[in-house]
Amino acid sequence: MADFFTDADAYVIASYTDGDAELPDGIIDFADDVEDADLNGFNVSVIGTGDTSYDDFCSAVDDIEGRVKEAGANIIAPGLKIELAPDDEATEALKQLAATITSI
Repeated sequence: MADFFTDADAYVIASYTDGDAELPDGIIDFADDVEDADLNGFNVSVIGTGDTSYDDFCSAVDDIEGRVKEAGANIIAPGLKIELAPDDEATEALKQLAATITSI
């Protein structure tokens, strides 16, 4: 974990939500490591995709954002949840997030 968060101005963590509100296998270890990390002073935003046909839409975003907050990170923008593939609204939200990040 220490070698992932180094000296960048900001970080974006992205994940989809798998199945019924589950973290995908590929990010579980990272998410677990975040719990033990000291992220004080790090600027982080979390984005993800999901499917609104599930009760817990994009719960991976909430899960990971909660973990990075607990680890002390500065959340630079609310978690961005995207339905399946980005539409025009999601694309605009991503552009706004990019503008926020580049202004840090």
